[in-house]
Amino acid sequence: MKLCAGQARPLLSHALEEDGNFAELVDPFLEGNYDHQEMIRLAACAASSIRHSAKKRSKMSQVK
Repeated sequence: MKLCAGQARPLLSHALEEDGNFAELVDPFLEGNYDHQEMIRLAACAASSIRHSAKKRSKMSQVK
């Protein structure tokens, strides 16, 4: 599934702020076999990279 930034923002926000449920974001072929802490970091990185305001987005040098 491919998502545009507008579709991804609410999914990332919901997973990070509400319940930590990444089911809508994770590849179903992983069958839940992933490190939850790594997914939190990945989602936070993705969310910071697609903010509306360019000034609030992470710089590429910060995304590691």
